[in-house]
Amino acid sequence: MDFALRFTVSLLPVVLFLLTLVSLDSYKLVPVRGLVVAIAVGAGIAVLCLSVNDVLIQALGIPRTQFSRYGAPPIEEVSRV
Repeated sequence: MDFALRFTVSLLPVVLFLLTLVSLDSYKLVPVRGLVVAIAVGAGIAVLCLSVNDVLIQALGIPRTQFSRYGAPPIEEVSRV
C-alpha cells in the first residue's frame, strides 16, 4: 500500500501539469491521443532501460551507485535515439 500511495503522489504533479498544458492549448496543436501515445512510449522505454540496467548490474557485479553514475546515463541516452 505504501508503494502504491507514493507512486500515485509522485505522478500527481506531472499529470496535473500535462492536464494544464492540454487545457491551455487553445489551438489544439497537440491532440490528446498523440500525448497519450508519447507517454506510453516513454514509459515503455523506461521499463526497457530499467531491465537492461538490472541485467548489467548483475552481470558486471558493480555497486548500484557506481553504475548509476557511469553506466546508466549512456544507456538512457542511447534509448532516446
